[in-house]
Amino acid sequence: MIVAQLLSGSVLALGVAAAATPSAPVHVRFGERQLPGAERCVAPAALRGAVEVLLGYDPFDDRAPRAIDVEVRPRPSGFEAEVTLRDEAGAALGGRKLVSGSQECAELTDALALAIGNAIDPVRASQAPTPGPPPEPARAAAALPPPAPSPPAAARPSFLGSLGVLGAAGAAPGVVNAGAQLELELRWPRYSLSLGGRADFPASMSYDSGSIGGELLVGELAPCLRLARFGACLLGALGTETAQSASLPGSTQQSALYAAAGARALFDIVEPRALGLRAALDILAPVTREDFLVGTAVAFATPPVAVALSLSGVVEVF
Repeated sequence: MIVAQLLSGSVLALGVAAAATPSAPVHVRFGERQLPGAERCVAPAALRGAVEVLLGYDPFDDRAPRAIDVEVRPRPSGFEAEVTLRDEAGAALGGRKLVSGSQECAELTDALALAIGNAIDPVRASQAPTPGPPPEPARAAAALPPPAPSPPAAARPSFLGSLGVLGAAGAAPGVVNAGAQLELELRWPRYSLSLGGRADFPASMSYDSGSIGGELLVGELAPCLRLARFGACLLGALGTETAQSASLPGSTQQSALYAAAGARALFDIVEPRALGLRAALDILAPVTREDFLVGTAVAFATPPVAVALSLSGVVEVF
């Protein structure tokens, strides 16, 4: 069942075509946005086609002064859609919210088409023919049992990939160092799971008459809880930490296991569609800590906490 709620304005249908007549078609610009988890619910082409059938003409024109915006978002037990009428300056004139308690999207598409049709051209929408009663079926010798209802389809995850740069502290010799990050992500409306790799570029610090350099190469796993554009994650990292000395007596290169656990906070600055942009803050506490020696002296020890701030481009693969 679809529940409708008027958001603002006296009557949404009066916003565009208060004095429309069947001989004066009305045109608006069309904007449609589906939040993660609702991408496959309402197809823009199907919605536009349903409105065109309802009104008897194509009301959408990218040059029209006024606009109809549609946003579809997931709910725990269904979907929610919001239709907003905007004037020439982009200000909202009125809106209507439709709430579906079902995972089936056909009913929501029909309700959206009716709400948009009434908003654009209430005269023609009111004159649209209503479907008549179905013809009486031919009598059969034995009535067939009705088909069993199919269970609602589970929400399918989105698959995303990201590539970004980072700045880190506490991961290698020196105050800060830079690196790169690559991740693959499965995204559901309320949670996500990321698997990726991080490579910190070589960094160094002065030591005695020479220098100590090092780098970090790890794989990372991050299960996250998601709320709109925000994410709060657990973070695990496993890889190798390498350090080497230069221009020092007894110069050596050493590698050690790097295992760490921590947390990540992320924010989608631009939601991933064709291309998104994401910022993330990682805090890691190494489980394994190593001392890197020059001769018998400890030249560098793994810090107890490492922090990284990253900026990544994100693309939705499917």
